[in-house]
Amino acid sequence: MSEATNTQEASALKRIYKARVTMSQQAFGDLYQIGSQGMVWQYLNGKRPLNKDAAVKFARGLNCQIEDFSPRLADELAAMVASYATNMRQQGIALESKEPTSSSNIKSAPLARKAVPVITLIRAGAMKEIDYVPEVWQGDRWESPQEKLGPRGWAHVVEGDSMDDGTDKGIPEGWLIFVDPDLAPRAGNFVIAKDVSTQSATFKKLTYDGGRWYLKPLNRQYQAIEIDSPELRVIGVVTEARPPSRKLL
Repeated sequence: MSEATNTQEASALKRIYKARVTMSQQAFGDLYQIGSQGMVWQYLNGKRPLNKDAAVKFARGLNCQIEDFSPRLADELAAMVASYATNMRQQGIALESKEPTSSSNIKSAPLARKAVPVITLIRAGAMKEIDYVPEVWQGDRWESPQEKLGPRGWAHVVEGDSMDDGTDKGIPEGWLIFVDPDLAPRAGNFVIAKDVSTQSATFKKLTYDGGRWYLKPLNRQYQAIEIDSPELRVIGVVTEARPPSRKLL
């Protein structure tokens, strides 16, 4: 990459950042897993060239398209997505067009989408060790979301009752949730958060109060978890939740 391209990308990124971000660079870097305040500053000022991982995270945080600040990386990622799609077709996993058979208390849509892998049970309560974000399309069980899901999306089966408040807004144990790691998490979203130091994760509602971010359960018997360490990161936004369509193995 030429110096001119690096300068252009940094300038475009900084312009969008200034227009959309009100929190500190440290808070932004922590929330979107970019790194320290210094790391965010280096990307914004062209001292560190953008890479695909950083571009995805900035796009999530700024709620924009990668091509808005780096057409170069947008093209590279589009090629990767096309490769994933080819891999899916080779495995015989295609889009479905059937009517949904269950409802979602987050969102519902009229058509089913491509199947995604169901990863280890996710704990709605204490942090629990999981395997997450498959690097390749693999899994013994696959499910089709009803709502649009990004190319790196996956699913979990909920374990525990911290997200079940006894109302129709709760998400009980055994329900299936679909997760998109490329959506920008916002206050009020249901999210998956991971402690990278222990490789454990949990399912909670993301809230912002008094200048601090929290992972909040719906069940009042559990306490909220403050996001007070860069090791505790939001790794995905829950886009859909629904009862299991069949007995879980």
